[in-house]
Amino acid sequence: MSENILICPKCSCELKKEGGSLICKSRHTYDCAASGYVNLNTKLTLSGDSPEMVNARSRFLDLGYYEGFARAIIRTLDDFKPQKVIDAGCGEGYYSNMIAHELAYTALYGFDLSKSAVNKASKRIKASGTDASFFVCGIFDLPIKDNSADAVVSLFAPLAYEEFHRVLKPGGRLVIGAAGKEHLYGLKRALYSEVYENNPEKVVCPEGFREISRENVKYDVIITGKEAIGDLFSMTPYYWKTSEAAASRLLTLDRLDTPLDFDIIVFERL
Repeated sequence: MSENILICPKCSCELKKEGGSLICKSRHTYDCAASGYVNLNTKLTLSGDSPEMVNARSRFLDLGYYEGFARAIIRTLDDFKPQKVIDAGCGEGYYSNMIAHELAYTALYGFDLSKSAVNKASKRIKASGTDASFFVCGIFDLPIKDNSADAVVSLFAPLAYEEFHRVLKPGGRLVIGAAGKEHLYGLKRALYSEVYENNPEKVVCPEGFREISRENVKYDVIITGKEAIGDLFSMTPYYWKTSEAAASRLLTLDRLDTPLDFDIIVFERL
């Protein structure tokens, strides 16, 4: 990567690659893991998705059902040709890998609190032969220089608006991907006797940004196989609030018909 935008999470000095580590001028040192990621989380404890959750999501996404959404995100980014892209809440790297592969002119930095997810993302990118960098770190305190990124991507992740504003250049863009009102409606039909459309909070333009565009991407899929249906279920908030009886009924299915419904919102940093 040409211009380094990483800073030390302890002292905010620029981080530079020395051998197999990232080191700042204060000699704070962060070693690269065998898979290639770097742990820049300075907190004593880690959180984020467990290895089981990461593996389930990775298995499901690799089946390609969400590829239409991923390609819509790629088209959105390609419209303004960002050079430095931050994937804030990158998870296991499915979207990061596609972005880095399809938009080879980008330098992509992925951040997630889950060490298991970031390790998976690094292995995925290495196996694909694509270039991207991954870090264990929370998105509310990114180890990134002020005014240095061309784009921040936030897909089904928390929105740290103040931090995104700080790291984006003036004119940089925040690309948000979220569930639309009919997202996984078929899954909900299989779980509950009464089913309602999603009513997500409207994503309102935050202070310091202006809205560029809103797009809805919706298509129907047929998900086949008990494992795939179970993996999808484990990716959703319904996994945590559904009765055991309802979940058991779902997991007997070999086929699930459902719409996938996504909203893509783009804000420009003023």
